[in-house]
Amino acid sequence: MFWNRPSIKVNGLIQKVYPQGRVNPNLLQFFENRRLNDVTPLVIESFKEHRLKTVSNASVNRELAALKHCFNKAILWRLVRENPVKGVQFLKETPKDRYLTYSEEALFVSEVPDWLKPIILIATNTGLRLGELTSLTWSNVDLNQKVLTVMKSKNGLPRVIPLNGIAYQVLNSVRRQDNQERIFPLSNSWISHSFKRICRKLGLTDITFHSLRHTFGSRLAQHSINVFAIQRLMGHQSVVMSARYSHHDITSLRSSVEQLINVNWPT
Repeated sequence: MFWNRPSIKVNGLIQKVYPQGRVNPNLLQFFENRRLNDVTPLVIESFKEHRLKTVSNASVNRELAALKHCFNKAILWRLVRENPVKGVQFLKETPKDRYLTYSEEALFVSEVPDWLKPIILIATNTGLRLGELTSLTWSNVDLNQKVLTVMKSKNGLPRVIPLNGIAYQVLNSVRRQDNQERIFPLSNSWISHSFKRICRKLGLTDITFHSLRHTFGSRLAQHSINVFAIQRLMGHQSVVMSARYSHHDITSLRSSVEQLINVNWPT
């Protein structure tokens, strides 16, 4: 049993659960010299305080979730008896509702390098998460039927997304690389960092890559698409999450209330 082997360190567990560097390096840095049985809720609280000096509540929560997942694996492998993250309260997050206007999207497309343009256009017209986008393969796309399939969403279930004219045109124009099944064979971190750099250049510091997914959902809502259709297109488990995307502008709101007028009512 692990508790009789005090030499095993947290970083060994993290790298076992998240191979090939697929975890925030700040976790590895903070827990570099700590052993699994040295990690207590108090130590994790110290990690929270340390990270909050430089990142948002949401970022800290994602890192805590990754650490919690690692310790759940450790329990499964009988390395530890309890998960210390369970004794730590996650931070309250303020939902981000920022999305791109059409003029901002046009600005992005005019400024970004050619390799990034199709990625942005697909994200804003399909609502794919960054990980779903970089995992997308040619076998997941049917250009004849004009649909793409996300084989495994965040909720673990597949979903089918019809391709609108822009998404179809983009995918139809992407040159397929020899012996490469992935449509966009790039790392999440490379795309994310490049996107942030362009955001800073354009002065749009409140935009993240996830804002492109939010743009997709918000535009659906602005065009009065049924919330249950938004739920299916975005792969949400609940319509409560889908309802967050209903950020109607004043024009769409005015159009909605105008529908209430009785045409026979004297004016």
